[in-house]
Amino acid sequence: MKRFCALLLALVMVCTVALAASPEWSGVGYLDGVRLQSWDEGQVRNLVIPATVYARAEGHIVSEELPVTALAPRILSDENAAAVVTVTLPTSVQEVDAAFSNCTALQAYLLDGESDCLATTGGVLFTKDFKQLLAYPAALEAASYNVPDGVEVIADDAFANSLLKEIILPDTLTSVGEYAFADCALESITLPDTLTSLGKYAFNNVQNLRSVTIPGTVSEIPSFCFYGCDQLESVTIEAGVTKIGPKVFSSAKLTELTLPDGVKEISINAFADCSNLKAIHIPASVETIGIHAIPEATTIYGVQDSVAWEYAVKNGCTFVAE
Repeated sequence: MKRFCALLLALVMVCTVALAASPEWSGVGYLDGVRLQSWDEGQVRNLVIPATVYARAEGHIVSEELPVTALAPRILSDENAAAVVTVTLPTSVQEVDAAFSNCTALQAYLLDGESDCLATTGGVLFTKDFKQLLAYPAALEAASYNVPDGVEVIADDAFANSLLKEIILPDTLTSVGEYAFADCALESITLPDTLTSLGKYAFNNVQNLRSVTIPGTVSEIPSFCFYGCDQLESVTIEAGVTKIGPKVFSSAKLTELTLPDGVKEISINAFADCSNLKAIHIPASVETIGIHAIPEATTIYGVQDSVAWEYAVKNGCTFVAE
């Protein structure tokens, strides 16, 4: 009996040590599983997310195995994220929401088996039907990437921090998520005329981007979309765009811009800190111009007695009727 008790105590001690060494996590439980909100096992190069986790309290298991079905944005601390080179996901995961967007050394996404919801090719993560590109590894070494035909959605943060200088988008694309290309090395991109939605901060701080054309199929250029693109010197906005959101082109290197007829709103600080912007042509269709939308040194071209004229008079801008 004493021998049995000693053995049992040893087993308990082993389990306790194993628990202490196991990763720390937090998440939200649902009927079908757990959405991980944080994951901490220190700095590892090849990160493997398990198919199941246990809930623990003070080192003791307090639940049955819980399947991991979803990952929240940025589940790793920046310190731990910086070490990760590969991420392997379990087949139980159905949703990946920019979970590893701060993994700046990441070179590949992998799956531990055949998934009903996800797929990878060339280290890039997609939904199973390849209609959504979920995540491109930030440190995957390539100068150019062709997004496959059939992709309709580029998810939030999908290309954030990537080394790519050129990304070629398919004619099937309809939506670009928030921060989709933020902080990447992109120099050139053509937005297809199938695109209908751009997310906030989509090109935030893309400092090498020099030119872009916004197709008329996109009705609104949302807040901060090209914020911090301080080398952006050529912008073409096609007819169909009706709203330019707050700080959309703030700090851009634009010298002149013509807005198409049909634009109705230029939001607050839309062109703030565009110190090189010498001239802007504003159509009579514009009904609202927010405060500090256009630099005082910019010459405004437009229709006499229009909203553009009123803004120029009120803010000390030179106005030229045309």
